[in-house]
Amino acid sequence: MLFLVFCLQQDGGEAWVAPTTVATIGGLLATAASIGGQELAQRWGRRRVITVLMLVSALTALLLGFTAMASYTVAVAAALFYMFITLADSAALTAGTVENAEPGRRGATLAVYSLGGFGGAFMAPLVMGMVLDLTGGGQTVSSWVAGFASLAVAIALGPLLLHLAGRRDGARGR
Repeated sequence: MLFLVFCLQQDGGEAWVAPTTVATIGGLLATAASIGGQELAQRWGRRRVITVLMLVSALTALLLGFTAMASYTVAVAAALFYMFITLADSAALTAGTVENAEPGRRGATLAVYSLGGFGGAFMAPLVMGMVLDLTGGGQTVSSWVAGFASLAVAIALGPLLLHLAGRRDGARGR
């Protein structure tokens, strides 16, 4: 949301939609994205769909900071897409975790999975905030580009880890 406030200031301060409203809409879109991502995973293979969604999410994060050079409208559209795509793999990941867990260890497996997910959700804003602080405090477009690039790097690790887990398991596209 702070990014959109920055973009709004860059664009002259006239908002046709408030950043808080954008965040609310993004939250609603994320719910639909999660359900839709699971549906895609059922049809085209969980590993393949999750990998594509993560890569698109990383690419979107990498490009999102640059939208501050465009209009507020472009930044809003890009931010909404980012909020959508970032959570599109959520249900598919959870379902895959349950599906692949040993029957007697599903609870423990889901606990570790949740710890990883919530841990990442906790760390991402801290890391991005540190990057913003180190690159100008979020007062320039390049600072936001660097901040979102830090998220892109973390997101891009997902497909790599998924690939390594698949090689270890011998799983193919599940």
